[in-house]
Amino acid sequence: MQTRKEIAVEMGPCWQTYVSSAFGALRAAHYWEYDASLFMVLSGRGFPLIVEERCCASSVTVYEWNEEHFRALDRIGVFSETNTTILHPPVHSLKNLQEHAKKRIIESLLQEKPVVIWSPTSICEFGLIRGFDLEDGVYFVTSIDQKNPDPLLFENLGFASGVNILHYQILHSVQSIPMETMLQSSLEYAQKSWNQECSSHPRYRKGERGYDTWIQALKTKQFDSFGLRYLLAVYGDNRLHLASGFRKLQDFSPKRKTLKNIADLYQQVADLFAKMREIAPFSPPSKPSAPLSSEAVQQLHTALEECKNLESKAIQIISTQ
Repeated sequence: MQTRKEIAVEMGPCWQTYVSSAFGALRAAHYWEYDASLFMVLSGRGFPLIVEERCCASSVTVYEWNEEHFRALDRIGVFSETNTTILHPPVHSLKNLQEHAKKRIIESLLQEKPVVIWSPTSICEFGLIRGFDLEDGVYFVTSIDQKNPDPLLFENLGFASGVNILHYQILHSVQSIPMETMLQSSLEYAQKSWNQECSSHPRYRKGERGYDTWIQALKTKQFDSFGLRYLLAVYGDNRLHLASGFRKLQDFSPKRKTLKNIADLYQQVADLFAKMREIAPFSPPSKPSAPLSSEAVQQLHTALEECKNLESKAIQIISTQ
């Protein structure tokens, strides 16, 4: 058996690290020929806006990973396998679990297909396993925060960060699906995501209610500054990709005349997020940002209200498709 393997892979140009990781894996496997913006729209992963009541940075990843990640790739014709095990409290069959995962991951890598995982490094984000070395007992990984991260020991799979979850997604096959079919599936998901009551935890709200929760946090000034800035970066980038993706989809679906209107509305939302990011730019925890002034908080509040109204109009148009 081959004892060492490395795959050349680059993560996608997205702040949402699941999308960045999945896009990188798909391109390396030759399962996706389009850009990240079309992937953001057609997979549906650009639409969800999840916000915790104090704007915790975890908001972006609080959803049902197995279902959402499987469905995202299924919308574009990719059959995948998703596995998630929370490792606290301790799992008594941990060694068996990790060994099973290692077998599946190595099988995928030998087929030139990187594997999406949770936390390949100490940062709580998604990333990729791009190779392995059986003699050294390590996975070679790719992370959003480091160009050349240290290899991940086999026994540390699921434990690289303080959020101990063993999650991986393996690509199996791809089938050709008409662009119209992919788009319709995505638009239906966009409506569901916008109107959903809540996410998988009571402190988190999704879609329109996510905006309400965010606005309320600013109104009461009860928010986490780092989380607020992180959400502005991630969700602003998502909406910029949505605007770009919908513009490009006009060439694939010329009969859908309203795609331009949807793109224009998301562009307006993205522009507002860009202005908010100037008011509250993101900086890593190692470089804490100065507290926001009352005036800055009010500006953010006003801009988010406008974003909610504009995005609501986009969803109204989407609902007519």
